Amino acid sequence: MAKKPYHHGDLRLALLTEARRQIEQNGVAKLSLRECARVVEVDPSAVYRHFRAKRDLMTAVAEVGFLELGTTMAEAQRKVGRRKSAAGKYFVATGDAYIRWGVAHGHLYRLMFGGAGTRDDVPVTLDPDAYALLSDALDLLVDAQKMSARRRAGAEITAWCAVHGLVSLVQDGRMADVGLDVAIERLTKDVLKGLTK
Repeated sequence: MAKKPYHHGDLRLALLTEARRQIEQNGVAKLSLRECARVVEVDPSAVYRHFRAKRDLMTAVAEVGFLELGTTMAEAQRKVGRRKSAAGKYFVATGDAYIRWGVAHGHLYRLMFGGAGTRDDVPVTLDPDAYALLSDALDLLVDAQKMSARRRAGAEITAWCAVHGLVSLVQDGRMADVGLDVAIERLTKDVLKGLTK
């Protein structure tokens, strides 16, 4: 049997891609560095040149997830446009994008927030970019005079808990009788109403 090569064009990216595929398909518990090496056709020892341990690879995959989450939220905001007249829609679109991305990437989302259910959980907090996008949507509500500056203080926590909570409930199968679209619409509009009344 021929020995597998030690070198690879962009091994780090290939390993991240394969690790993500494994996580999305089977969950974090079944992530295997050896299997990653086999799929990208390198010797297992080559993996450790980029990731010293499974935890390091998991952290890198989580970081990619946060980047994608932020990109998705930013794209939703761009489609609405940052205008005072659209402040409510801008806020709702931000939350909608967050929830849909989290639901679509269940195992990855759980990894990102340290809920992967393994002793190797990666403690990650909300990425600054995603948090900044959420803050921006709230700031626009204040600029549009739909929310008072007093109510604005700390509103990120309320909004984040709401969207994160819904993602978790959907992942746990607690919203099957409601439907995702209905749940998202109710949550985002109710949070908006609560923050702006």
